[in-house]
Amino acid sequence: MDSGISVYLTRSDGTDFNPRPYTYGLNQTNCYVIDIIMNNMNNNDDSAQPGEEAMLHVYWQGRQLSVSNPAGGLITLGQKGNMTRVDITASLDAGQAPGFPIRIGGEVSINGRKLLRGQDAGYEFRVVREDDSDFEPPAYDSDGLNSAHCYVIDIPVYDEVMNPDGARSGKKAVVRVYRNGNL
Repeated sequence: MDSGISVYLTRSDGTDFNPRPYTYGLNQTNCYVIDIIMNNMNNNDDSAQPGEEAMLHVYWQGRQLSVSNPAGGLITLGQKGNMTRVDITASLDAGQAPGFPIRIGGEVSINGRKLLRGQDAGYEFRVVREDDSDFEPPAYDSDGLNSAHCYVIDIPVYDEVMNPDGARSGKKAVVRVYRNGNL
């Protein structure tokens, strides 16, 4: 499982880019990588512009963190095709307790045969709302089965202020199993 951290970008005024640049979890080199769709034609769409100021938003287990580096979470977007490294320092505000997720897990059987660790390449397990929309951050397990041959998923919990897109008590959710990106 990843660290439970998600990072996304908005314009400096808080409005969204279209599409919204985000990442959930670390990549293979323990870095967060966010791909930003840049506007090609200066045609007044909602995509990002080179040189535009953007704001980083960092969440840990559904709680928004205060970004202190870069100052105020503000960065300047580079030119299209360039990679820009931004080291992020973020922390919980004083008195803010971390939001603990709901953890679920279990074995998976396909056509009556138990799926085992080592046979799980290409599988992803995701928990979504009944309408198939994701929680924020999304609840998924894409690193394969654990040593007990089970998937494990942390589902972010609803909080009116800190995580309005989390799972609400008493609401149903659906576990989806994907293989090579297909349901």
